[in-house]
Amino acid sequence: MKAILQTLQEEFQTALKLTETSISRHYKFPEAKEVIKVAIGMRRSGKTYFLFQTIRQLLSKNVVLDRILYINFEDDRILPMDPDFRTF
Repeated sequence: MKAILQTLQEEFQTALKLTETSISRHYKFPEAKEVIKVAIGMRRSGKTYFLFQTIRQLLSKNVVLDRILYINFEDDRILPMDPDFRTF
């Protein structure tokens, strides 16, 4: 599982770079420190680009990219998820 997560993070970082010129959304997550942020909504509504925009905002505030974990739970490579997932 650790190797899969590492691959997913590398792919995420590449995709993040490719979306640097995307159109900014006028929505922000509610202010809540030290909590996990999750975007939910209808398919093809811009959730991924919104998350990438939010991540770029974090990076501009000097949050290190290695401290950001992005997981697409529809990616078949993480299925079936094992109860030991938390111990990678």
